[in-house]
Amino acid sequence: MELFALSWLGGRFLTFSSIAFHKNGMGEGVQVKRSVEVAEGRGARVRRLFPTRSFDSLDPFVLFDEFYVEKPAGFPAHSHAGFEFITYMIEGSMVHEDSMGNREEIPAGGVQHAVTGSGISHSELPGGEGLNHGMQLWINLPRSRKNEKPSYTVLQPHKLRRESFEWGIATFIADERLLTLSTPVDYLDVRIQKGKVYKGTVNAGYSSLIYVLWGEMEVGEATVKPHEAAVLQPGMSLRARMLADTRFVYLSGKPLGEPIRVRGSRVE
Repeated sequence: MELFALSWLGGRFLTFSSIAFHKNGMGEGVQVKRSVEVAEGRGARVRRLFPTRSFDSLDPFVLFDEFYVEKPAGFPAHSHAGFEFITYMIEGSMVHEDSMGNREEIPAGGVQHAVTGSGISHSELPGGEGLNHGMQLWINLPRSRKNEKPSYTVLQPHKLRRESFEWGIATFIADERLLTLSTPVDYLDVRIQKGKVYKGTVNAGYSSLIYVLWGEMEVGEATVKPHEAAVLQPGMSLRARMLADTRFVYLSGKPLGEPIRVRGSRVE
């Protein structure tokens, strides 16, 4: 079995060197959480990883949704305040229209980022026929920024940094060279072939997880399947073996250390 270390990432994401790996079972650094299906918007199918009854928000992250939308379903006009969000399209496209006068179509592989600050109203509706599949992540804003002026940015697919390697590819959804966030965040879309091993050391002091979109992996003694996440302990040694060709998200962020108070579509 061949090992693969994402040494080209460097920085905060994972620290790579000659690592003595721990055996991470369910009680030793890894906890598996499954997303739950919830009704949102107008007929939209959403799989919510958090917050749920069994998995609260993970500072600095407020909400993580994987959504599937086909016309006439969607997310009609609604308001937000007190956080920033990143939407990443996997398949199809979504059209965003907001109270700041923005109207943009986000295609597959594209990203939208908004700081809701003091408040915005927006809609997110399918851009074409067929399935529109993506993810939305909410990141808390520090109290000092809750009332700032809202802003909006779109990154087209060709703008995103991609790193290819022998057994797959990684796309940087949140690249600090393109997006300025309220706290340091690593957010990657990674594809690795069956039988390869993803390994490294999780950032100390960060909230981190791996979420499987498709395929299957083994993290220590825990098996992680589609729509499930392996919640990782800060500073742990990570060794994830692909049991199939697998596409997953790696998410890691520095906590703000402030309370997360969700009030509907607002974060106080």
